[in-house]
Amino acid sequence: MTQNSKRARYGATPAGAVPVGQGGARKWMQLRAVEDAREPLGLKATGVNILRAMISFMRADAISTAAPDHHIVYASNAAIARRAHVSVATVERQVSRLVALGLIERICARNGKRWARRTGAGQVVLVSGLSLLPLSLRHEEFLDLTSRHRALQERLMELRDSCLLALARLQDRADDLLNRASKVLRRKPDLDQLQALLAEIVAAQPVDNSCETSSVPSEMRDGSMPDEGHKEHPDNSESKEWGEAGTTAADMARSFPLLCEELTRQDNEGPMDRVMDDLARQFGLGQVWTHCREEGPQTAFVLLGHLMERAHRVRNHRAYMAAMIARVRQGEVTLPTLIRPRKRRIPVEKGLNCKHEPVFT
Repeated sequence: MTQNSKRARYGATPAGAVPVGQGGARKWMQLRAVEDAREPLGLKATGVNILRAMISFMRADAISTAAPDHHIVYASNAAIARRAHVSVATVERQVSRLVALGLIERICARNGKRWARRTGAGQVVLVSGLSLLPLSLRHEEFLDLTSRHRALQERLMELRDSCLLALARLQDRADDLLNRASKVLRRKPDLDQLQALLAEIVAAQPVDNSCETSSVPSEMRDGSMPDEGHKEHPDNSESKEWGEAGTTAADMARSFPLLCEELTRQDNEGPMDRVMDDLARQFGLGQVWTHCREEGPQTAFVLLGHLMERAHRVRNHRAYMAAMIARVRQGEVTLPTLIRPRKRRIPVEKGLNCKHEPVFT
C-alpha cells in the first residue's frame, strides 16, 4: 500500500493534494483578486482578513449559485471572529463595510439570524447568512481595476523619479551659476562680463507673466489744443493715430519719466534708437527687444518706458516684455491705456519733457 493510500484510508489528505477549501481553489483566486485591488477599493487589511475567514467556512471550491451553501456563509460573527483572531465588534464593523463596498450581500431572515436547513441526507436546502457571490460576479472587474491601478502607480513613480532627477540637475546648474557668479564678482569684471552674467541670472529666474497695466482710458483731447512740443513724423501712421488720441510729449513725460530722463541726459550721445537699444541691453531683453522693435517705434517706446517704471517689481524683465508684446498683438492691451491721461494741465518738471519723437532712424 502506498503512502498516499494509507493517508486516504485514515481520512488524511494525500501528499501534494490541495485540501478542500484551502489555497489553490478558485475561491481563493477570487479573494486574491480582491486583495490586489484593496487599495483602489478602499479596503483595509482587516476587511480582507474577515473575507478570508468567511471563505474558509465554505466547503465548495468555487463561489457559485450551484447550491445555497456554495456562496452563502451562515457562520456567526463569533465564529468568524475566532477564526480571524479579532473581536466580534470588529467583525460587525467590517461586515458592514464589505456590504457597503458591494463585496458581500446580506441574505438573512427578518430577525437577522444566520442558519442553514438541511435534508435528512445532510444536504443544505435553505440558508440565511452572508452571500459572497459578488466576489465571483465582479472578478473581472477587480482584475481590471488592479491592472489600471498598477499602471497608474507605475506612471506616478516614473513622474516622481523624473522630478527628482530634474531637481538634481536644476540644483547642479544653480550651484554652478552661483560659483561662477561668485568668481566674477570677486574680481573686477568689465561691462561685457557683467552684462552676460546678469542675462544668465535673469534667464535662470522663474518667469513672472503677470503684466500690470492701467485700466483707465486716455481722454480725447480737444483738437484746438496745441501739441505742446510733441512733433509727428509725416510718414508715421502710429503718430497720426496717437495725435488723434490726444497723446502729447507731456503725457509721455508723466507716464515714462525714467525713459524721458534717460533720453534727455544722453541727448548728445547718439540717435534715439541707439540709446533705447542700450537700455534694452541693460535689462537683458535680448531677442525680445528685436520683436518689440518690429511692432513699430511708438510701441517700442511705450513698452520700454512701461517696463522701466516697473522694473523694480518685475523679477524677469525679458518675460515681462514678451508677455506685454503678446498682449498688444492680441489686442488685450492698447498703447493709449499705458499712458496716463491728462486730466488737467500740470506743468511738467523741468528736464523731464520728452522732446524726442519716438521715431527710429
